[in-house]
Amino acid sequence: MPIPFKEEDHLELLRKIDENLYTKHGVSIDSCVMTAGWSNPQTIGEIDERRFPDGFSRVREASERMQFQRGLWISPRRFYPFALDTNWARQQG
Repeated sequence: MPIPFKEEDHLELLRKIDENLYTKHGVSIDSCVMTAGWSNPQTIGEIDERRFPDGFSRVREASERMQFQRGLWISPRRFYPFALDTNWARQQG
């Protein structure tokens, strides 16, 4: 999967979990955490609408079908270039 992840990447992973674990064997997982790329790099923790045009609604629906919780990784430092636009941050003060 490419980094940063997009909605399609998460949905593909969830489809594989559904197909190969949940539907095939009745195995569910407790939770799934979305990591790199969900946030807009020119904000502090807002969803990147370019990568997630419908917010998290489609990801939420797919995970609810398999009865597991979702979480978000919020990096305390956000040093990844795609996680925080440092030029934007400097301009914000």
